[in-house]
Amino acid sequence: MRRRAGLLALMVAFALAPPARAEEASYPSRPVKIIVSAPPGGGVDIVARVIADRLAKLWGQPFVVENRPGAGGNLGSEAVAVAEPDGYTLLAAQPAPLTTNVVLYKKLNFDPQKDFIPITKLVRQPPMIAVHPSLERRVAARTG
Repeated sequence: MRRRAGLLALMVAFALAPPARAEEASYPSRPVKIIVSAPPGGGVDIVARVIADRLAKLWGQPFVVENRPGAGGNLGSEAVAVAEPDGYTLLAAQPAPLTTNVVLYKKLNFDPQKDFIPITKLVRQPPMIAVHPSLERRVAARTG
């Protein structure tokens, strides 16, 4: 989960960074699409929608979230990889499409190292284990 939303954070840093060139000063001048490579309702989707709403209010342009789940995140990632590289199609994904899927799939229709540039990390979540309160006493008694 922590890395899933990492790419969303990259988008926020990119969005809030001052423009480097004069022609970028008007960005965004039209709607921006955020493709989420996961199903609706999950952590990446929720974070993408919160960020999209805030960026739309900040910049006065729509930020539209589009879910493209499937193939371990590869379908959404591929859609962004083949999109026009103009900054108007962004990817919000869990880490798998850009990290482990390279070794899990025989063929990807995109190259994570060449087709994407990380922008920012959106979420950092420590790992945790939760149990029913009745188990807490048993675990505490054993670990002393």
